Amino acid sequence: MALNFNIFRFYHIPKTGGTYFRKIIKVIGIETSESGHVHCSPLDLMDNNKNVSITIVRHPFTWYESYYRYRVVTGWRDNHFIDQHAAADSFEEFVLNMQRAYPCGYVTARYISVIPFCRYIFRTENLTHDFSFFLKRLGYSFPENISKFNVTPKEIDTSISAKAKNKLLNAESRIIRYLGY
Repeated sequence: MALNFNIFRFYHIPKTGGTYFRKIIKVIGIETSESGHVHCSPLDLMDNNKNVSITIVRHPFTWYESYYRYRVVTGWRDNHFIDQHAAADSFEEFVLNMQRAYPCGYVTARYISVIPFCRYIFRTENLTHDFSFFLKRLGYSFPENISKFNVTPKEIDTSISAKAKNKLLNAESRIIRYLGY
């Protein structure tokens, strides 16, 4: 669900650090409410009445790695739209399945349904620093000793051929360029 604050709304794109963000907000004790489903976009709500919207993104390639690792750990779901098209026994097979199902790039499509509506776009790669700066501007301090969680094991193999990786990066090139990755 979109997380509503009194002056802004957080849109949670999956596999970007949104659960970590929600944990920090809870630890700090900022009052929030929810709108829509957990990974809704501003278009789903059609009432973007908050003054400021924020979201988190990550490099598309690491998004695919994170999603694949997550599913290896939690299992592929028959009723999930990505898993129906892309479930695989190897990372390369998963990437190739995603490219067949989403030839213009799944991450690109997902991001462009959210980021045009957001004033602040945090990056997973700088999450703690960016949140700390943002919270300070709101008059809060970043909680001490808060660790990331919900992190998928890096031991899960995400090796891929150069050809498959280049094809994926080409499909996602518009959003990669837009975000300056």
